[in-house]
Amino acid sequence: GPGRRRCWTVWEPTLYDVFYEAGTMLGGVLVALTDKAAADGRPDDERSWMAEHARLLRERAMVGADDREGQIAAKLRWDARRERLSRLV
Repeated sequence: GPGRRRCWTVWEPTLYDVFYEAGTMLGGVLVALTDKAAADGRPDDERSWMAEHARLLRERAMVGADDREGQIAAKLRWDARRERLSRLV
């Protein structure tokens, strides 16, 4: 009914926001790792983290605002990656 449609119009942007923020959070960890590698004098690691961050931004840009499955899959991947990498910062 009408209430269900209204729920979906609220849910879709919320899912996209959560997906987008998951990318932002992982990006923050990647920037921190880039900075740490630079401070530690490890240019190869610095370039590697920068490259991963660039890939993340490209991947996020490729997921459509109406691609629920893509958003959910990316969020789950990014959250797991952020959890693993956070231990290195």
